[in-house]
Amino acid sequence: QGSGRIVFSVVGGSVLNGSEHVLWFVLRNGGVENKVSASVSVVASAASVYGEFAGQGVYEAMDNSVADAVGVSGGGGAMVVHVPGFSVRWIGQNNPFASASNVLNVTLSPDCDVLAGSS
Repeated sequence: QGSGRIVFSVVGGSVLNGSEHVLWFVLRNGGVENKVSASVSVVASAASVYGEFAGQGVYEAMDNSVADAVGVSGGGGAMVVHVPGFSVRWIGQNNPFASASNVLNVTLSPDCDVLAGSS
């Protein structure tokens, strides 16, 4: 989805100048890898004695995280999507003879953190 809008309203109190508030919500990422962080803007409107939108602000770009997340470089950026995989995929054996015992050696190295319960 190219764009969207979420509206947060102050109800039953005030937000004071200089105070910080953390908002969070859950989104489902798309199934296609996206290594570019989305640009996100914020705008405020303030109720006043001159009417609800007398204090209409302008859109301002938000600072975007460049932190790593779950072992993905830059994965903390807004709407960055990583498709998990393996940076090393190797398989070999120790015995090619018919009817002989054989040991397969498999080496895998994930390209992100793989949490317990993953498959």
